[in-house]
Amino acid sequence: MQTVIHAYSFDVRKPADKEAYEALRAKLKASGVRCMESWGGNGHYEFVRAIKSVDALYRSHIRMRAQEKYSMHYLKYDYQRYFDRLSLLWSDGWNSL
Repeated sequence: MQTVIHAYSFDVRKPADKEAYEALRAKLKASGVRCMESWGGNGHYEFVRAIKSVDALYRSHIRMRAQEKYSMHYLKYDYQRYFDRLSLLWSDGWNSL
């Protein structure tokens, strides 16, 4: 499973931007890419549809990925590096670097 996020900014009050937005959206929809609007337009319907389709999520995959990224077993090394850096401040400070 892979997610790619692209961000575009169009001022649809301007005719040129509105035309560019509609062309991009038509191109993405034709290629099967799901488009989500977050500001203006009918973007809130995307969120309503997402809420209604929450049952289709693969919860086991989400849980496994969350454990791999955020469990203490994996984060302990990040914390150790952070505390090691902090300990430098209590010795000679920046002079010890």
